[in-house]
Amino acid sequence: MEKLRKSTFASILQIMVSLFIISLAILNAPPLTIFSATTVKPTHAMAKNVHLSSSVHQQTNHSWKELTKLEVQNIAQEYMQALPDQQYTVMWSLLHPQIQSKWPNETAFATFLQNRFKEFTLQGFKLGNVQQLSYWVDPETMISYTQLVEIPVSLLLTPRIAPSQNSAIPPEDLHPVQLFQNLPIILQYHSDQDDKGGNWFILDGGPADLEAPILPPMTPTNRIIQVPILMYHHVTPFVSTNRLSDYIRTWVVSPDSFSQQMDYLTTHNYHTITFNQLFDALYYIRGRGPTRATAITTHAGKGTWYYHSAVLLSLR
Repeated sequence: MEKLRKSTFASILQIMVSLFIISLAILNAPPLTIFSATTVKPTHAMAKNVHLSSSVHQQTNHSWKELTKLEVQNIAQEYMQALPDQQYTVMWSLLHPQIQSKWPNETAFATFLQNRFKEFTLQGFKLGNVQQLSYWVDPETMISYTQLVEIPVSLLLTPRIAPSQNSAIPPEDLHPVQLFQNLPIILQYHSDQDDKGGNWFILDGGPADLEAPILPPMTPTNRIIQVPILMYHHVTPFVSTNRLSDYIRTWVVSPDSFSQQMDYLTTHNYHTITFNQLFDALYYIRGRGPTRATAITTHAGKGTWYYHSAVLLSLR
C-alpha cells in the first residue's frame, strides 16, 4: 500500500512538472501569424507608408517646381541676352505661336527691335524671381491664357547722344532706365496635340514687347499713318433730358447701337490695336502701317462703359 501511494505521488509530480514545462514553452513561443487571401498590413506600417508617400510626393513636387523655375529662368535669360546681341532669330524662336502670328514674318519682328533700340546702348538686364500667374489677357486680342509664370526684368540702357543735345531730347529718352524697371516677361507652358510633352513660350516679352513703354525717336518722325479711333463717353440705355447732365443724347450710345457698330467692324474685317501698337507702327515699324486697324477708347473710363461694353466685347 505504501509503495502504491509513493508511486501515485511520483506520477502526479511528474505530470505537474511536464505541464509546467509545456506552459513555459507556450509563453515563450512566437505569436501565431494567420494568413488570409487578402493581406492586411499592420496599422503602424500603413501609417508609415502614407507618411513616406506624402513625403516623396512633396519632395517630387518641390523638385518639379525648382526645375520649372530653372527652365523658365534659362529661357528668359536666353531671350534677354539675345536682345543686346541682336540675335533676333533666337528671340523669335522663343515666342509663343500666337504671338508670332501677330507679325507678318520674322523679319518684321527683327526690324521692329532694331529700330526701337538703335539710339540706345543696351548695357545689360536684371532678372527677378519667378512667380506663378493665374491668368493673363492679351490687350489686343482679349484672349485669356492660363498655366503661366512671370519674371520681372529691368533693362539697363543709355541714350547715344552728345551732352549738347540734351535739351532737345524727350525726357523719356534721357532717362529710359526709369521706364524699364520690373517689366514682366510672361511665359505659358504650351504643347501641340501631337506632342507628348511641351515647352515654355513667351507671351509677353517684357522690355522687348510691343506693349513695353514707348521711347519717342530723338529725331521727330516725318510719317503719317491712318487709323480710325472710336471714342465713347457712355454706353448705356439711360438718356437724360437735363441739359446739364453728362448723360444727354450727345454723349450716350445705347448698348444695341454699340453692338451694331462692333458688328460692322467685324463684318468689314477690322481689328483693334492698342495705342502702344499705334505708336510702335508710327515710330518703329516700316511700311504702310497696320491695315484694317482701329482703336477703341472711352472718355474718363466711366462705369457704364465697363458695365455694358465690356460684357458685349467679351461675347465676341
